[in-house]
Amino acid sequence: MELISFLQEKVPLFRGVSEKTVRDLLQADGSREIVYEKGGYLCRSGEPLEGLLTVTAGRAQVRRDNVLLRDLGAGDVTGVSALYGGEPRMETDITARTRVSALFFPRDAMTQALRSDPQLATNYVVFLSTRIRLLNGIIRRFSGSDATGRVIRYLLTQAEEHGQAFPFKPTQAAAELGMGRASLYRALDLLQKEGLIRREDRRVILADPDRLRQLSE
Repeated sequence: MELISFLQEKVPLFRGVSEKTVRDLLQADGSREIVYEKGGYLCRSGEPLEGLLTVTAGRAQVRRDNVLLRDLGAGDVTGVSALYGGEPRMETDITARTRVSALFFPRDAMTQALRSDPQLATNYVVFLSTRIRLLNGIIRRFSGSDATGRVIRYLLTQAEEHGQAFPFKPTQAAAELGMGRASLYRALDLLQKEGLIRREDRRVILADPDRLRQLSE
C-alpha cells in the first residue's frame, strides 16, 4: 500500500490512477524494485531501457557526453518518452549520486496499464505534450543558434567544477569554444535576457540551472 500511495501522490504520471491499476502494475511480471549504490549506473548511453524507471528514494544525475543535464529525485521518471519510440536505447548516462531505490515497470506491463486505465493514458499524453512544448520553445528561442547550445554546455561544465557562480573570462571561453567573442556575447546576452544567467563582477551566475540543463538535452 505504501508504494501505491507514493506513486499516486508523488509521481505525476500516476496521479489520479486507480489503486487497482497501480497494484496490478507493481505485481506484473518483470516489475521490480532495484537498488543502486552510489556511483552505480541506472542506465547507460547506447544500452536499452525497455520499460519505465521511477525513482523512489535518493538522487541521480543525467549526463550526456559527460555534461550534466539534470538531477533526478524521488518521484521523477525516466524512459517515458522512449517507451514506444521504436528504439529503446538510451542517449544519456544516469548515475546514482546517492544510494538510489527505483521501481522498474517493463514495457508490456505499462502497455497493459495504459490500455486499462484512461487516467494513466491521459497522464502519459500530458507528459509527452509537455515535452513537445518544451522542445518547441527551445526551437523558437534558439533555432539556428548552435553557438548558444555550445555556450550552455560550457557554462554547465564550469558550474559543475566551480559551483553555480564562477569567474568568467570571455577571451578564454571563446578560445575554448572555438568561436568569436561577438558570437559568445550574443549567446550570453540571450541567456541573460531569458533569465537563465546573470553576469556581475566578472562572474557568471547560473540563475536557472535546471532550465539550462533541459535546454542542453
